[in-house]
Formats: sequence, structure tokens, C-alpha cells
Amino acid sequence: SVPWRSGLVLDVTGALFGLAALTIVPISVAQPIFCNGLVLVALFSHFYLKEQLGRREWLSIMLCFAGTLLLAVTLVPRDWSQTNIEWIQVKLGLVLLLALPLLAMLEVGARNAKRSNADRSVIELLAGMQAGLCIGVGNASLATGLQSTSKSWIDHLGSGKGVTLHLACSVAFVAIGISINVAHPIFANRGYQLGRVVLISTYMSLVSMATGVFMGVVVLDEAWPSVPRMSLLRHLAFALIFSGVITLNWQNIRLLTARRKALVGVNGVHHKRNKSDGGHLWVVGSDGGAAIFKRSHPSDVDLVPGSERPERGRPASSERSSSGALRGQP
Repeated sequence: SVPWRSGLVLDVTGALFGLAALTIVPISVAQPIFCNGLVLVALFSHFYLKEQLGRREWLSIMLCFAGTLLLAVTLVPRDWSQTNIEWIQVKLGLVLLLALPLLAMLEVGARNAKRSNADRSVIELLAGMQAGLCIGVGNASLATGLQSTSKSWIDHLGSGKGVTLHLACSVAFVAIGISINVAHPIFANRGYQLGRVVLISTYMSLVSMATGVFMGVVVLDEAWPSVPRMSLLRHLAFALIFSGVITLNWQNIRLLTARRKALVGVNGVHHKRNKSDGGHLWVVGSDGGAAIFKRSHPSDVDLVPGSERPERGRPASSERSSSGALRGQP
């Protein structure tokens, strides 16, 4: 398949460019730019797939593009006189140690939510937070390890045994960053099985952007514009990208929320999907109308004509027609 091969080549090429960006661009700037992938997908769908974009989508693209330009304008070089490499490595090591228990806590929360048949919005939020945290922390560790091998970092250290230890730490940070980063598709895909892709992707983008900015500014001591006007533009850039990501998905979020409220409000009858029915959602009104959403488990059988046993997800008081079948059966 030519499109598949082309997509694979582009994916690998993008990963290589991403690694190159992490070696030269501060993570507090690179990570928000990486979140613009949603915007590029929207442009691809318009120009290649010939899908029509509404005014909201074009507004989102302009917001993210303006934010990216402001990030580029406000880039400032690192002040080596205010940089303590050893302290940066210590802080990064502590954050990596804290990230693992945090991921474990989110994992426990996600599993408890699944076992207790909690609302899927909880599972979506936890999955997006896990994946976003892996991306933000992983990229920060990877960027630190790669940038630590540059000439400017080594020259700042000087010569001696400290350089050898520094390079060893750099290799460790690269390995840890890769390990954490490759875990994010696992968390995301598990969330996709039970939740909605658009919401999980939005949570993942926002958490990864916030984590990247925090890691860069607080942990890695990346330079922040000292001129008040430039500092204000940097804050504005983050706000524009954040707003662009939200706006790009706002219509989908509203539709999903409205659909959920409508399902819950259909004559007050709502069957929450549970672990045993594999995501099958039945909503049956008192007038016999039925709505079906995504059945993916073999245990979800159709109506059995003439049977007095109510099917799972169906109220026992549903009326039957003269033929014995539940009225409104598809």
C-alpha cells in the first residue's frame, strides 16, 4: 500500500525531526509546538482528504499558528552564569522518581473506575493524564540527555572526572526518557477501548504541554524572557496554543456532552455500560423506541421473541406487541 508506506516514512521522519528539535530547542517551547499536531491533522484533512473546515477549525489553526510564532519570537539563550548543571540533574532525577508513583496512582484510579463501572469520562481523563504525563516527562528527560552532550554544556563543566559522570547521567536520562515516552501509546490505547478518542487526545495534548512547560521552566531552569513585554508575549503564546487545542475539539466535546445528556434524559431511562457488556449501551423509552450504541461483546444478544425474561439493559416493564416481540425492536 503506497499510502501506508508513505505514512510510515513520514512518521519515522517526523520522529527524527522531533529528536533533532529536542537537542536544540528548550522543552518548554518544543512541547507546546508538538501539540500543534492536531492542527496539522486538520489542515491535512482539508487539503488532502478534501474535508470542509468550519470557521471554528480555521480559528483554531490561526490561534495555534500565532502562538507558535510568538514562542519563536520570545526564544532567549540560556544564561550559563545562572546555570548549575549538577542541580538540574538532581531535580530531574527527583521528578523522574516522583513520576513513577504518580503514574501508579493514576493506574490504580483507572482500574478502580473500570471495576466500579464509573462514568467513562473518569476513565478518559485518567487515560489522557497518564499518556500526557509520559510524553511531557519523557521528552524532558530525553531533551536533557541529548542537550547535555552538546559542546556548550561540556564546556561549562570544564574538564575532569565530572565530565565522565555527566555523560553517564546523560545516557541514563536518554534511556529513561525513551522508556517513559514509549509507554504513552499503551495508556492512550487502553483509554480508546472504553472512551472517546477526541477527549482522550485533548487531555493528552493539554497535560503534555503543561508538563513540558513545568519541566522546562521549573526543573531544567530554561531561560525565560527577562523583558516584561517579551515575558507577556510568552504567556500569551501559551494561552493561544492552549485555546487553539481546546477550540479545535470544542464542537466534538459539545456534541458528545449533548448526546450523553440526551441519552440520560430519554424518559429517565439510562443503562450504564459495564464490564460484562463490552460497551453495549441500550436506551429504551416508554414509547417503545430503542437506540443502540456500539455492541462489541458476544454476550450481548438480541431480543428473544416470546421470552418473558427482560434482556440486559431493557426495563422489565417494556410493552410487547401482539407478535410477542418487544415493540420498537430494530
